[in-house]
Amino acid sequence: MDNSSPILASHVFRTWRNHALSTGTLWTKDELQTRTPDFEKHRTLMDRANGAPLDVTIDETPFRNSSVKHAKEIMRLLVPHVSHLRTLEVWRVPRKILRIIFDRLAELSAPQLRKLTV
Repeated sequence: MDNSSPILASHVFRTWRNHALSTGTLWTKDELQTRTPDFEKHRTLMDRANGAPLDVTIDETPFRNSSVKHAKEIMRLLVPHVSHLRTLEVWRVPRKILRIIFDRLAELSAPQLRKLTV
């Protein structure tokens, strides 16, 4: 399902909106792949997952301009949801950013993590 599909469903009718917002499994796929991520949008999506297993993809794009700043913001975004992170894919990210991400994740428990791709 495309990332925008749950958003579209939540904007059709009030009934659809209520159903979409209360169905956490519609909100479980997140891709951080833009130069300047809308962190509030990503935070809202992860919150709407409501504990359903999350599949998150991060590529190198957010780190082209402000690498350390975005890495720290992404970690603030992910940390509250690590307990229900099912998939984490990190593609072509600079080593210093990988260190920031995985040094922080190493301190946390991710009991639902089934796939880690670096």
